[in-house]
Parts: sequence; structure tokens; C-alpha cells
Amino acid sequence: MVEIIKSYVHGLDDALGGGLPRPGVTLIVGHPGTGKTTLSAQILSNRALRDNERGVYFSIVEPARLLVSQLSLFDFGFKDAIDKKLIDIKESIAMSGKEIVEIIIEQIGDLASQNYRNVVVDSISALLTLASPEHARTLLSLFSKYTSEHDVMLIIIGEMPLFSHSKSTLGFEEFIADVVVKLDFVEKGHRLVSRMSVIKNRFAEHSKAMYEVAITKRGFEVIGLMR
Repeated sequence: MVEIIKSYVHGLDDALGGGLPRPGVTLIVGHPGTGKTTLSAQILSNRALRDNERGVYFSIVEPARLLVSQLSLFDFGFKDAIDKKLIDIKESIAMSGKEIVEIIIEQIGDLASQNYRNVVVDSISALLTLASPEHARTLLSLFSKYTSEHDVMLIIIGEMPLFSHSKSTLGFEEFIADVVVKLDFVEKGHRLVSRMSVIKNRFAEHSKAMYEVAITKRGFEVIGLMR
């Protein structure tokens, strides 16, 4: 049975029609700098600190030390959750596609014993720079299988290029995803603002509106409807 769980991110749960599905796969895709990593880590932290749920963050290319340093600048308690052993970070940094596939498959095999309820994979785009599309599909399929078998909420991050039309995702993850959240930049007056839209949510009647969002000291916030 699918449960709708709260992200506890200001404005996001309302836009989603209640929250995120578990078990379920959520794809957060968008332009660089729109807050995908911040949003994903914030959801992981919120579930950990508010509901005492264990989570794990898979970092494909960024070292754990650097990731924690960046996320510690926000007030949503990512470092606090790590110190309380509610969030683990698994690095999957390798020299070759074969190595990274072997590392991640081994890490997925260890997940069941850790009782994780929430998992973030950052990112499918980084994975594609290191492994073949076939290997990336295999890994996503394994993550998806683990999600359904162990009642887990999985978030996959994907990049949208700012200045080209080249694909940075497989397309495959859009079909396995139960929820798709898109983040991009749009011109507003003489400045760029970040915009969010919920493309789909298989388990709730989500908003079709576009929202202005921002990254503040508190983290990712939904400011309101785009005007």
C-alpha cells in the first residue's frame, strides 16, 4: 500500500497534492543552480529530524566532505541528522564506468540491513558521465526494485542543460518515476527567478500551476504562484 508522506518543505506538499509516495520514485529535474540538491537533502533531513526516519544520500561525483560543508550552510539540520546517525552519505566516486557500477551495486546490496526509509541518488546525469546508458538503466532498475521491496521513498536528481538541448538524463527514469518535479529559470522583469512545476503525481491530484521558488538560509522554499 502506498503512503503519502510529508516533505515538510514550505509550499511543496500543497503543490504535490499532499506529499511524496512511499514506496515510490520521485524525479527532481532542472537547471543547474535551481536547488535540486538542496531540496533533496532538505526532504531527507526533515524526515529524519521530524519523524526519526533513517535516510541515505548517494553522491555520484561530489565528495561527502564537500557536500556536507555546502549543506551545513542551511538551517534545516543536515549535519545534525548525520551526527545523530539518521543520515548516511555513500560516495560512488570512481575512475571508470565499470568501477562505479560495481561500487553502487555493492552499496545497494547493503541497504536492506540499514533500515533506510528514504534514499536520494544525486544524480542520474553524473552517472551518465561515468557509465553507459545501459549500466545507468540497470542501476536505476535496481534502485526502483529496492524501493518497492523495502517500502522506501526514492528521490532521483537529473540535470537539464542551460544552454543546449543535449540529453543529460536517460528518459527511462521519467517513466519509472511516480512523481516528477521540474525546476528551471525564467525571466521576470530584468532578473532570473527559479520556477517549479509538478509535472505528474500518480497518487495525488497535484497542482498544475507554476510556482516561484527560492533558496534561502532556511533552504528551498516555495514563494507562491508565478505572476
